[in-house]
Amino acid sequence: MPVPLSVPCLGDSAIRALIAEWYLPDGAPVATGDAIFRLECDAVAVEVEAASDGLLRHRLDPGALCSAGDVAGLILAAGEPAPPLSGATCRTLPPAGPSLEAPLTPLPFAPRTASASPSVVARPPVTVPQSITGDGGEAAPAPSAALAAAPMLRLTVRLAGANHLCGQLSREWRPAGLAPLIEDVVARAVAMAIAERQLLAHFGDSVSLSIAGAGDEPDTVSAVTARMPFREAVSVRMAASAGSRPDGPVVATITSFAPLGIDDAALWPGAGALLALTIGAPRTGAAFQDECPLPETVATLSLAFDPRWLTPGVAAGLLARIRDLVEAPYALLAG
Repeated sequence: MPVPLSVPCLGDSAIRALIAEWYLPDGAPVATGDAIFRLECDAVAVEVEAASDGLLRHRLDPGALCSAGDVAGLILAAGEPAPPLSGATCRTLPPAGPSLEAPLTPLPFAPRTASASPSVVARPPVTVPQSITGDGGEAAPAPSAALAAAPMLRLTVRLAGANHLCGQLSREWRPAGLAPLIEDVVARAVAMAIAERQLLAHFGDSVSLSIAGAGDEPDTVSAVTARMPFREAVSVRMAASAGSRPDGPVVATITSFAPLGIDDAALWPGAGALLALTIGAPRTGAAFQDECPLPETVATLSLAFDPRWLTPGVAAGLLARIRDLVEAPYALLAG
């Protein structure tokens, strides 16, 4: 019977791991003890070995995210058919031997998707009138099933530290005409938080920052990476022309509605992005010291994420790290 190559548990903190590399191709003969593939997570990298002799069949591609117990592949005896996959059509292996001239075709696998829950914010259906699309025009394609119900997380972040940093740097950089904004601090925090996590850094650390234009003015969009010094990121944002777009792909989109006075909003990840973070307009909250209320400036950060790649726990940890960097922002000046 088929011997599964299961993903081992890498620890309580490793919710998901990455199929970093298959050492042997699909259909290759394997022997007991052969190293088959490598798993990676934030903490460790582990090689998974074959438990028996046979033919190797892949079920997860390199770069796929998986959890403990998932079947990454199978080891089959010569001529043994592979078991069917739930929701997918399975092919039968031809008998092994010298008559095999063409390489084996990898088995299809069913991608894991997250279902919507009561805490999920669903995207409402939108009907585009013909007066907008024009005669013969086509409306934008419907979102994928995973993004049609993108999970949302929100938290309140204190801005005292970020405001102090922006004020100090504005004075220091006045000769160069540079003036950082809260949006620059948040964008830098997002890029650094993503780069700190190995599973997310696999997708890159470039994020786009969009500041909503007031009135009929188009948004101003710039790209930020964790490797870019904070001063350079501010310079790039100030040099970006209204309506511009980043040249390359981004792992996250950041949108500020502060110029419009909107203190809470939600956007879905765009094409190719795993995360969409929105910044609400600053508002006055209340902190307490010795039971006395003290006013403080706060803002709402909202995070929508693609559930095909991130679990709620990973997304929540990422958002909490972004909050910590924004509230204690001097770490953002490193690099």
